[in-house]
Amino acid sequence: MKKYIFREYDVRGIYPTDLNEEDAFTFGHAFASYIKNNKVIIGHDNRLSSEGLNSSLVKGLLQGGAHVIDLGLCTTTIYYYYKKLLNVENGIMITASHNPKEYNGFKFSFSIKGNACGKEIYDFRDFLFNGNFRNAQGFYQEYNDNFESYINKITESIDLGSKKIKAVFDPGNGTGSIILERILKKFDIDYKIINGISDGNFPAHHPDPSVEENMQMLKEEVINNHFDIALGIDGDADRVGVVDNKAVFTPIDNVMINMYKYLNPNLKNRNAIMDVKCSKAVIDEMQKINLPLTIYRTGNSYMNLKINEVVEYDVDDNIEKELNNFYNKIRGIRFEEIDEFENWLNVYKILNYDIFKNLVIRNIYKFNEKSAVIELKFNGKLEYDLLNF
Repeated sequence: MKKYIFREYDVRGIYPTDLNEEDAFTFGHAFASYIKNNKVIIGHDNRLSSEGLNSSLVKGLLQGGAHVIDLGLCTTTIYYYYKKLLNVENGIMITASHNPKEYNGFKFSFSIKGNACGKEIYDFRDFLFNGNFRNAQGFYQEYNDNFESYINKITESIDLGSKKIKAVFDPGNGTGSIILERILKKFDIDYKIINGISDGNFPAHHPDPSVEENMQMLKEEVINNHFDIALGIDGDADRVGVVDNKAVFTPIDNVMINMYKYLNPNLKNRNAIMDVKCSKAVIDEMQKINLPLTIYRTGNSYMNLKINEVVEYDVDDNIEKELNNFYNKIRGIRFEEIDEFENWLNVYKILNYDIFKNLVIRNIYKFNEKSAVIELKFNGKLEYDLLNF
């Protein structure tokens, strides 16, 4: 395997150049050798390479003595649900999420709380490359209740009220297409699905609904057929994009603000959370409804960990001081990765939101293991700022 495909919160690369069946076998053998409890739940998305990678992964896991529970073709959200329902700590989901069809990868975990990230991933990577694997007899089990439990849980958890909604959905030929209509049929809504046939080539458009250009077909549906709302779903169905009844793409920040406003009166645990890529509008709106806010780093894995910690954050405190405290807690940033560069860039922007209009970030340079240098232009003048973390 190649070390560079081990990223901050997953393993990801281009198939078969960066990641292939041999790598999947090695990953599985190492994973089974690494875990303390030998039970592992796995699933895979509908990418063209996923089934072959899944088969090799299973062989590797069994070689290392794992008890494998295979969900087969499923969304990442289905995988999360059954992992928690069956109380299985260890898990591997084969997916590249919203990335182009050439990519694939592994989201994996050693805890019931959420996916591995940061040091957990790099420690496992080092173990894998050390090559000290065990050989034992594993056990294979297919688990399939036809996802009835998952569908019932959704049905029981949602009340759409008395107004009949007219909605259009676009799973983008991704894995969500295998389950979407079965869920929608449970509700009294007037719905339409486009690009609803599972196809790992993603022929209609790139499977990322957070990018507005990928929502163009939904905009046209709203204009032509007068839908109340349009929802796009990404390749593994754990990301959503929204178009409103005027065919306007709605930033996910605004969606989150409206969700918090709706939930706020009935919240038992009054804590909101956002990542550093969100706009200052979220901060402002949470202050208006007096909802304490935690601002944390990007990534589902980190968010899950932070949510499980139930950290309280007082937005009435000095925000620059609090964000600097958050800044100092971050460890293991890999500046060679563009998503991490963007994380730090956005942290810096939030820390300096009062002067943001006059600030241009030019670059971020790793200075040593505990600091970085920001090269910036402020009021047209080139300056450098040393940041500790």
